[in-house]
Amino acid sequence: MLIYIINVCVKFFFMCAPFFVLSTYIAITRRWEDSVRRKLAIKVMIASIFMCVIVYMGGDFIFSLFGINIHSFRIGTGVILLLTAIQLSTGGDSASKVSADVTPSDVMIVPLTTPVIVGPAILGAIVVMAAEAHSVGTRIADLTGITAAMLLIGFILYISSTVERLVTKQGISVMTKISGLILSAIAAQMIMTGVKAFID
Repeated sequence: MLIYIINVCVKFFFMCAPFFVLSTYIAITRRWEDSVRRKLAIKVMIASIFMCVIVYMGGDFIFSLFGINIHSFRIGTGVILLLTAIQLSTGGDSASKVSADVTPSDVMIVPLTTPVIVGPAILGAIVVMAAEAHSVGTRIADLTGITAAMLLIGFILYISSTVERLVTKQGISVMTKISGLILSAIAAQMIMTGVKAFID
């Protein structure tokens, strides 16, 4: 079970595109003091965990509400994730241009919590995972792994000022592209699994 939790954690950590998230967070919060950035990171992390848990618990309801099956949803999620991966790998940057009068509370939920961290691909993957969980133990393991991934993302944002000084903007850009390559592999696997299920 521990290996399963670690796998879920690693999968969702890279699906969040951590270096892209970091570069966006730095761009949005650059004018604020380190103490403000750390407090915001904690709040964003908590909001991300809360959103993921709510979506996970309501996964079955989402399928029944829209009358779709897990395989079509998996393919759709894979396509969205692949588009995100392509943007990251080719140097796309959606970091927002934030005006000077914006406060941390203005950006905590949108855009930082969603869609920067908990975007469509993450939400889709969570819904698929919830639909595949047929036991309480699996659900607990899933939520533990997802929470651990969000904690890691939150930690990276918490130390963003230090990372910015050590890695530099160019280094973050390179790591963002590497994240895109990893995401593309995860997306391809999701799409192939969904297509295979339809063929079989």
